[in-house]
Amino acid sequence: MVALRDPDPRVDGRGLRRLREGGVTVELDEARYGARARRQNAPFLKYHETGLPLVTYKAAVTLDGKVAAATGDARWISCPDSRRAVHQLRARADAVLVGVGTVRRDDPELTVRLVDGRDPVRVVITRDGALPWDSKLLATARRTPTLVIADQATEVVRRRLRERGVDLIELGSSDPRDALQALAARGLLDVLCEGGPTLAGGLLAAGLIDRLLLFVAPMIVGRGAPDLLATPAVAAVDDAWRLRDVEWSRVCDDLVVSGTLVRGDA
Repeated sequence: MVALRDPDPRVDGRGLRRLREGGVTVELDEARYGARARRQNAPFLKYHETGLPLVTYKAAVTLDGKVAAATGDARWISCPDSRRAVHQLRARADAVLVGVGTVRRDDPELTVRLVDGRDPVRVVITRDGALPWDSKLLATARRTPTLVIADQATEVVRRRLRERGVDLIELGSSDPRDALQALAARGLLDVLCEGGPTLAGGLLAAGLIDRLLLFVAPMIVGRGAPDLLATPAVAAVDDAWRLRDVEWSRVCDDLVVSGTLVRGDA
């Protein structure tokens, strides 16, 4: 029983033909099993359909839609069990993606520590390639794969990153689509974005976020705090981004909401 035909053009159904030629009865039943198979293989399918990785944006947010207090303090919005769930997400991802602003503000490790599992490749997007030289990412780059994607870096930055064991990709472009294509070219097809409002807003505006995963904490921080996304407001409700295939659950006192992002009534 086969749930889904392999979309890789290099395969082109040869495996199924060989099984049949060998006397094996093969039944393709996408109607019954295809939806589940597509969910399980979503990153692979996304890549072969678009050349891009599957991007999930994860964030902890307050009831009033803020990702930090007005001072920038965000530790901790989510509860301990929610943070453990995030580490499980990292362990399943090929890469975890942030912008340089998150590195400067939070100095994250972006590793798997609260559960058993492998570390994803840590990816930072920055225009000039420069990171805080005392950051945890650079301090641990020789034992945890770390990749910087830049528009263009100076020779000094190139040398310093190389000395720390960091891979650098210079795109000559600040288009986030180019950055994601570079990740896919390296086989990083399942990307967990843990960046802040600017990076996430840019990805959303470009239509590059596939799934949204929010840990909604039962707290209110008020006006002046940073919003979930730094993206222009839509002119009409009909133009809003919406979630499809929505799932709800509870972790500690947090409400976990996830779904597929679509624009308008698509």
